[in-house]
Amino acid sequence: MRRNAMIIALAMSLLCACGPAKEENGSYKGRFIVVGKDENFNTNLDQYILYDPETMVMYIFVKSYKSGGLSVIYNSDGTPKVYSPE
Repeated sequence: MRRNAMIIALAMSLLCACGPAKEENGSYKGRFIVVGKDENFNTNLDQYILYDPETMVMYIFVKSYKSGGLSVIYNSDGTPKVYSPE
């Protein structure tokens, strides 16, 4: 009986722990808008290209398993890159 309970608990934890990544949607009320996304499953590294709709400045966000970082994207002359929709 105890063995069956352990198997059921293990199966439930495996089913509940994994799921698809949360996707961005149009109702998001945050500060940034995602322009591009690149995932590398071998290194567990996600890279997002974002822009701020108020300033139109572009950013890069790199996320790993336990860390992440946000940085401004610069042009070759050192000025911040400005998003221009085509």
